[in-house]
Amino acid sequence: MNFSEIFIRRPVLSTVVSLMILLLGVQGIFNMSIRQYPEVEETVVTVTTTYPAPAPT
Repeated sequence: MNFSEIFIRRPVLSTVVSLMILLLGVQGIFNMSIRQYPEVEETVVTVTTTYPAPAPT
């Protein structure tokens, strides 16, 4: 009996195994800690320029 033959003969078993994998994945996503991405503040750069007005003619 092959490994895939078990799931072909018992479709409920394949559904339960698929749901277990899905639930473990969802639980892993919500319990995963984020260590690689530190808090980053947005940087604001302000540039001010003045242009002298031309002399009146």
